[in-house]
Amino acid sequence: MDDILLKNTGPAMLRTTLATITLVAAACAQPKAAGGSATEPRIPRTLDYNEHRGVVLARIDGRSIRLEDLATHLEVHHAPGIKERWGSESGAREINSPALAQLMYQYVDVLCLRAEAKARGVKLATLPAVVDELLQRGFDDYVKRFERIKKAKLTEHARKIYLIRYRREKGLELEVQGLLRLLVPPLYKTSELRKFLFKHGDWFGQVKFAHILLKTRDDVTGRLKSLAERAHLRKKATEIQAEIDKDPSAFADLARAHSDDKVTSKRGGEVLAWTNRSNPRLPASVLRVLWQLPNKGVAGIVDSFYGYHLVKRIKFVQHKFVIPHGKSWQKISVLKMLDDHEQFLIGTRSRHERVLRL
Repeated sequence: MDDILLKNTGPAMLRTTLATITLVAAACAQPKAAGGSATEPRIPRTLDYNEHRGVVLARIDGRSIRLEDLATHLEVHHAPGIKERWGSESGAREINSPALAQLMYQYVDVLCLRAEAKARGVKLATLPAVVDELLQRGFDDYVKRFERIKKAKLTEHARKIYLIRYRREKGLELEVQGLLRLLVPPLYKTSELRKFLFKHGDWFGQVKFAHILLKTRDDVTGRLKSLAERAHLRKKATEIQAEIDKDPSAFADLARAHSDDKVTSKRGGEVLAWTNRSNPRLPASVLRVLWQLPNKGVAGIVDSFYGYHLVKRIKFVQHKFVIPHGKSWQKISVLKMLDDHEQFLIGTRSRHERVLRL
């Protein structure tokens, strides 16, 4: 076997990889700046699509990105009828929820990756088919989990309704993944996979960790807090870090006193569940740091979509070892693809001026 093309990934493994790379899209790096220029009008507290479709929500390399630009892209590629929906009462709730901030973040990544493809001469003719394949696999897995929880089969009509919603909510996430697959094709020689496993064998282990989170987004709307508020939070994070540097044992007390993650703060910041390297529920920036720290080690300030984290690795356990043969090649390929795509996304963001106002 000379090479392995990662194309027959199982649904569960695929779901983990997709989610980790994209929302998480937030994760690898924050925009260089946010808040917009002084000449741009403020984003209204409550958005009305029909009235505010021209409002600027982001800028990329000096180009203004409006609410209508996002809606048009979704309408054409993922969610037919989205403009009419956003103009309705239920759609108004949607664009005034954290969902819009997530979609905008993913759309900014899509635009940056499309620019990278153009600069490299990478043709995107096959992108729709790649996204459709990823979407169908992800949706099939979603339906299986849904039916297992509900202990009932979805009717054909219900399945169609859920597919429309799934595509609307996940389309941009999957487009990011499709673009990454075209820009960094997951075609690996076995020698490359052996080298990756030798270097990253601990990626098949699990970590127990704690964190202190200072949120830079509003809990209700998901919008970024003001530049002044974020500057204050950054200063506060630096002060907390200085306290930890002086006395690492103070981490738990500082988490109880300052962390905005109210679930974990009660436990001194400790996350009860063990986490895998490809955990879809955690920002990739946090996961990358956790796998670089020693046990009991504390990282400096880590940025994510959600805010500023101070992260402590409590314990690492190598639950299993992977022997490179047979089906295990596919597992190794998934993690190598994850690493390659994270690295490429980090590089892409550093090469473009990305200013989020939402």
